[in-house]
Amino acid sequence: MAIASAISVVSNILNPFGEYQDHLRAAKGFTVLKNEARALRFTFSTTMSNDTFVATVRTLDDRYADLVRHAPETDPKSFEEARRRVKDEKLHDLDPMDERRQHPAG
Repeated sequence: MAIASAISVVSNILNPFGEYQDHLRAAKGFTVLKNEARALRFTFSTTMSNDTFVATVRTLDDRYADLVRHAPETDPKSFEEARRRVKDEKLHDLDPMDERRQHPAG
């Protein structure tokens, strides 16, 4: 345990913004993936066969799993603050158009 603490201290001294940069990289990766999924659903899906659509969704799902696997852990305080902001500021309300737009096969 003491070794891990010492490594953490040295790491913070050598790269004080490392944790910030890790979280920023993860956030940007999730944003890119969200935008690609939205484009797939609303723009590209109408020109794809069902099999191609399913394969593309699986690829996005694999990328999502990789992002989750490599994203840094969020501390409880930051998690609760983010949860509060999402709820209070309605950051993720659905666009009413979303419910009417579906893949042609579904």
